[in-house]
Amino acid sequence: MAAIQLTIFHFSGRPLASIEAVSTWTSAHIITRLHRIGCLPAGFRELRLFSDTVELRAGLPLSAVVPGGAATLTLAVSGGLKVVTVSSDRSARIWDPATGERLMTLLGHEDEVTSAQFSSNGHLVVTASDDATARVWSVDSGVCLHTLGPHGPAVTYAAFGPSGSLVLTTSRDNTAKVWRVSTGECVHTLGQAQNGLHTNEVTYGRFSPTETVVITSSDDGTTKVWSMHSGSCVRSFDGSGVMSHTGAFLLTIDLFGCGHIWDSVSVDLKVSLEGYQNAVVPAFSPDDSYVLTASTEHCIHIWDTQNGAGVLNILQPAEEVTGASWAPDGLSIVTASDQGVATIWSVPAGLWCIVINGHDDFINTVQFSPDGRMVLTSSADCTACVHSSHTGECLCVLDLHEDSVWSAFFG
Repeated sequence: MAAIQLTIFHFSGRPLASIEAVSTWTSAHIITRLHRIGCLPAGFRELRLFSDTVELRAGLPLSAVVPGGAATLTLAVSGGLKVVTVSSDRSARIWDPATGERLMTLLGHEDEVTSAQFSSNGHLVVTASDDATARVWSVDSGVCLHTLGPHGPAVTYAAFGPSGSLVLTTSRDNTAKVWRVSTGECVHTLGQAQNGLHTNEVTYGRFSPTETVVITSSDDGTTKVWSMHSGSCVRSFDGSGVMSHTGAFLLTIDLFGCGHIWDSVSVDLKVSLEGYQNAVVPAFSPDDSYVLTASTEHCIHIWDTQNGAGVLNILQPAEEVTGASWAPDGLSIVTASDQGVATIWSVPAGLWCIVINGHDDFINTVQFSPDGRMVLTSSADCTACVHSSHTGECLCVLDLHEDSVWSAFFG
């Protein structure tokens, strides 16, 4: 692998850092390194890297835009960090995490709203609901731009593709659908007869970084890979699965709770995680070097994705882990529990760092902010909370929902 000396500038022209990289690094590797040396600005929503006018898009190697030797990259920073929450009260709400101010309420779903995600540019939000639809909303105006559906008896999950031009929805009708954001039209239905039928509800899906394939995971105990060109299933795995951040790996958890990491291009088995049992809540580190899993035995595991070696085991005997997230610098993790408590741990030492209190019920989701300075939690106690990742202090409570807050995400 060829070494490349990178000089990185803020888009304003201010020099940020000089680092040595290798040609196979992606933007995630570079941004993780910048996090670790502490030279990123605060309060950003999104980071993008450019060589002249060519973007180093997610999942692409550095060699795709830089021939070798030495190069200059520009870091583009999007500000205006926001939070979206969704609830059983049939609404989604957008908040300013710095002040706790509610910026807008997104109304129109006729049943509980179960998930939401910002587009990559932060201008749109997609929500999924048990009313059999997903909706695309303008973050600037709060207007519903498109209603995607009906899709089965309920839409279980909705997510934008990396380009922001496509949306993927999954449903209790055992299928996934791909929609064009600009028109609201359905481009593909994944899981119809003759092209790889799931036999139970589909609960998760994700586009690859290049949007050439989609993966879906189902309660039928399988994960499937679909061609965006043909809409056909090109590979099926036993077990539930997730795709890594860069799209390089798939992690599947088989019916016995054992984990397997696959190369997402060749679809060959890369490594099995020995001693892995009854796993839940998988999460890849930002640069895909490690994967975190939690087990029903209240143990947190971190594994090396290259060789499957166990790097860290943390026992939480009194609590069931309900969610987990990596810090952007890859040096700490946060876990959430059914007791309403979140905990930040250092990696790879596994030392207890900070306990985050503030919820009176089960925590549904937990996430670091893009700059790593905040932790966001959502709970069955009808609130979401923004906490300092340095002290654990609650900075603001997002408390205008009237029922369980299923998820909360930065964007």
